[in-house]
Amino acid sequence: MKVEKLPATPLLPLLPCAQKTLLTMGNFDGCHLGHQQLIQTTLALAAQIGAIPSAMIFSPPPAHYFSNSAPPRLFTPAQQLRAFHELGIQTLFIQEFNAAFASLPYQIFYERIRDQLGLAGIVVGEDFCFGKKRLGNTEKLETLTKRDHLHFSTSPCCISDSEKISSSSIRDLLKKTHAIEKIHKLLGRPYLIEGTARGVLASNTVSLQPEAQLYPKPGTYRGSCWWGTAHQSPSVMYPDPTLAACTAHISPTGSLEVEIEEDISLPAPLPAKWGLYLRSAV
Repeated sequence: MKVEKLPATPLLPLLPCAQKTLLTMGNFDGCHLGHQQLIQTTLALAAQIGAIPSAMIFSPPPAHYFSNSAPPRLFTPAQQLRAFHELGIQTLFIQEFNAAFASLPYQIFYERIRDQLGLAGIVVGEDFCFGKKRLGNTEKLETLTKRDHLHFSTSPCCISDSEKISSSSIRDLLKKTHAIEKIHKLLGRPYLIEGTARGVLASNTVSLQPEAQLYPKPGTYRGSCWWGTAHQSPSVMYPDPTLAACTAHISPTGSLEVEIEEDISLPAPLPAKWGLYLRSAV
């Protein structure tokens, strides 16, 4: 997957791009079932029209730019990149988000990406908003793309148990110890947390330094664990079903201990990177 960083204020005048890009945009924190549906719609339409399936995210996320009290992310930045790659996105655009970019009227934002990225079309969720003060919406985006003879499609909100699936609802569920199985359902996979090894506490128990992502409420959880070198990473979307079973203990102070339930000798030296797929609470 190709990753391109776009500055908030282009250094050079934008020139029309010959590349045919089918673009989806959004937050994509956690890549829950609604996000996956949006990406699958993008992949299908891109294949139909012969375009490059691409996505755009914003850095920092708008919620974090506008508020110092925004909640932690479900994804680390590295997990988000791996998720896009695993789901089939070929080009990821990371758009710098600052005061200059936040002040762009939605029409200017649209025209910039139209020319800069060589748009063949856009796919967004039905509640997508963009531009200064979020004045752009799907209706206005459809009008703009129709004017320019570009493809446009919306993906409906994904519903579970009569409720809209959203990153916010998953964050709220993580505050509840026994909601991990419902989170599994909304993500379509176990929730992945990662950490760096700090040391061995017992023959089969490892202490980890948590990564900068939202961890579940303190408690004990069952799942499976992955370990590897600093240059390796666990799959985000497609966990290996043969991984070792484990029990994860998350303390009120935020420390993380992993007890491997199978009779496995840990390699020496201790692997640096660990991933835990949480499946249920104890």
